[in-house]
Amino acid sequence: MARDALIDRVRVRVFFDKFPWSRKDGHIGYSVRQALSNTDVAYAAAVTVAKACDRFVRGDGVWPKSVSFGFPVIVIDGPLIRCSLAENGDVQFEEVDQGEFLFFLGDLPHDFGACIRVVTIGGLAAFTLEAKQTANQIRSELKSEEKKVVKSWQTK
Repeated sequence: MARDALIDRVRVRVFFDKFPWSRKDGHIGYSVRQALSNTDVAYAAAVTVAKACDRFVRGDGVWPKSVSFGFPVIVIDGPLIRCSLAENGDVQFEEVDQGEFLFFLGDLPHDFGACIRVVTIGGLAAFTLEAKQTANQIRSELKSEEKKVVKSWQTK
């Protein structure tokens, strides 16, 4: 029943619009790269976290019996610099505690795509509090669906 509630597109949009993490307003990246490095450790980390998140959400390769959410995160010990283009075309650099980038890995089952959060060690405490608030909010929003499922068990 919970999965059916999430499949309804209108209800899904209303549901996810309540969570700041699902809205991607403002800056979102399309790649990440470690500066001054010949190896692409950022890409390797993104592949690893995307595959782990996919495995967590999907379970044993089939749809899980419960509804699962995954928020892939990479934590770095160093500065995180966001590079963007200003409206006038100038390149802007800004040091931030966290950012997100879209990542698509076509070799996973179901062509898994993810929005991966990158957090600095310095921003980790604030991030974990935000993550806990988001998890609590998701649980709270799904509580009514949980009650419907439990009630359906009692009538059988």
